[in-house]
Amino acid sequence: MKRILKLLLPFLMAFALCLPVLAEEQRVFDNAGLLDEWEVSMLEDKIQDLRDTYDMDVVLLTLNSLDGKTAEGYADDYYDGNSFGENGMLFLLDMESRSWYMLTHGTAIYAVTDYGIQEIFSAIASDLSGGDYYDAFDGYLDELYTYFQAYADGKPIDGYRDDYTGPGSYEPGTRDDVVHYPDYEPSYDSGYVFYPAQIGVSLLVGAIIGLIALLIARRGMNTVKSKGSATDYVRQNTFRITGRQDIFLYSNVTKTRRDTDSGSSAGHSGGGSSVHTSSSGHSHGGGGGHF
Repeated sequence: MKRILKLLLPFLMAFALCLPVLAEEQRVFDNAGLLDEWEVSMLEDKIQDLRDTYDMDVVLLTLNSLDGKTAEGYADDYYDGNSFGENGMLFLLDMESRSWYMLTHGTAIYAVTDYGIQEIFSAIASDLSGGDYYDAFDGYLDELYTYFQAYADGKPIDGYRDDYTGPGSYEPGTRDDVVHYPDYEPSYDSGYVFYPAQIGVSLLVGAIIGLIALLIARRGMNTVKSKGSATDYVRQNTFRITGRQDIFLYSNVTKTRRDTDSGSSAGHSGGGSSVHTSSSGHSHGGGGGHF
């Protein structure tokens, strides 16, 4: 038995040394050399926590060239070609064209919509423009905690997205389709949401209260005895007209909704995620621009 253990010991030690490597897969690919080793290590730790907590893959990629591709096309091919998670995001930064792109895949399409992409970029735009790349990536990951948690709670963060007017130009992904969170039905006519069950209960309670008030009022009127004629209700010499005035009590106002035009060529969209098909046949959401 001891001889068998001695033979197995080297293999067990080698396997134990490989465990940290297997547990922590690389997710920061700094091909442009924007980060030092400590910064890469800190970002990798935060990404690992996001992956463990929300089951969402997160990839950071910096480049010195897109090799003739669009930012969207490069992000698509990189994510598909490296077999990252079924649900996740990739943030691409190209220094040559000063382009950025956020790709979403799987459930991340619903967790971070076009609106979310705009808001996240707004939060880190000043750091990117100022060359504070670690702070920008760190802030990006902090934003993902908020959006992933909201999705995990069944209340993804979404809203109306006008044409982006912040730092850089915002470009939605190729719009083969626009999808919404399955249980989320945005109302484009008003800012209020009405639930039929709540309306029914409210009407029922109101009817009961009104009926009770009517019965009480009717009971109180039983003590009143009617008179034979209308003159019996008037006190003599008490009704005098001292003045006369016309008062307009009611008015009718008609309102017509006026559509607004942002004047941008990118168009207008309310909520949801732009979804397109990559060259390898996978569905992705996303959007990008320049910094």
